[in-house]
Amino acid sequence: MEKNKEFRELQFSSTQLVFVFLAILVLGVFIFLLGVSVGKKQGQLTAEADLPGRLKTEKVAEKPIVPAEAGAADIQKELQSHKQAKQEAAKTGAATNAKLESKQAAEQQKPAPKMETPPAKDKSVEAKVQTAAKKPVEIKAKPETEKPAVKAADSKPNIQFFIQVGAFADKEAASTYAKKLEKEAFPAFVMDPLATDQKAVFRVRIGPFGSRDDADAGRTKLADALKQKKTDFFIVR
Repeated sequence: MEKNKEFRELQFSSTQLVFVFLAILVLGVFIFLLGVSVGKKQGQLTAEADLPGRLKTEKVAEKPIVPAEAGAADIQKELQSHKQAKQEAAKTGAATNAKLESKQAAEQQKPAPKMETPPAKDKSVEAKVQTAAKKPVEIKAKPETEKPAVKAADSKPNIQFFIQVGAFADKEAASTYAKKLEKEAFPAFVMDPLATDQKAVFRVRIGPFGSRDDADAGRTKLADALKQKKTDFFIVR
């Protein structure tokens, strides 16, 4: 006959498994903290137990005792050095004071600088200055300069004369004729029509001339240059 073996299984739900895991975790943390605290206490106890042995083993360093004879000799040496320093300072101070006193005595023995007396003024010069100051200053009035007389010629109006060479109805023809005269060394120009003209007339003139005689001489030259009669040109103002 075979024996029946019984098997027992523990079944946990998911929430139960979570609670079990958390309980194990808390238990482990508690055991860890407990071990740490026990270790600290054990360390303190061992340190307290070792203190008396350490205190016994440590030796307190004692200061060397200086003998009294050596200390007295050092004090005497220091006193002698101070006395020597004071004596040297006194000697240097006396030397500097002697130098200062000798300098002051030498300065006092120097002769005082002579004061230069101003030269005596000449009495004659003073008398001349006084007489010149007493005399009143005469201010001469400058004579008024006579104004130049105005020339009679300046009062006359400036009259200019021209030579009229020709009159054209076309401006281009007048300008070409004026250019021809300019090539012959005559100062020709084209005059615009006057307001009184019934028809547009462009006059060609030469000038200006300062007098009628100059204009007449220019007319003769023009007639000779153009090989025309003198009467072909007339003088205008």
